[in-house]
Amino acid sequence: MAVLIANYVVRDPATFVITFGEFQVVRDQHGATGHRLLRDKHDETHFIVTIDFPSEAAARSFADDPRRADALSKATVVEQTTLATEEVERR
Repeated sequence: MAVLIANYVVRDPATFVITFGEFQVVRDQHGATGHRLLRDKHDETHFIVTIDFPSEAAARSFADDPRRADALSKATVVEQTTLATEEVERR
């Protein structure tokens, strides 16, 4: 299992949430099995997203999909970092 972790700062939180929801189809196409959308309690423009994938290759394929860059622009993302991780342990 792999988890893609993305850290976003956005201009318009409502637009980000809507666009994130619309992008579910693409996450599914890359094999995503679940996600968590988290927002900073004290800064509504800061989001952290975790997306579960069956493999690191699937996570990287999603991260590199050119449609993602377009969606992030539409979602008013002004800063972002993305990390594809591998699960080592879960309790």
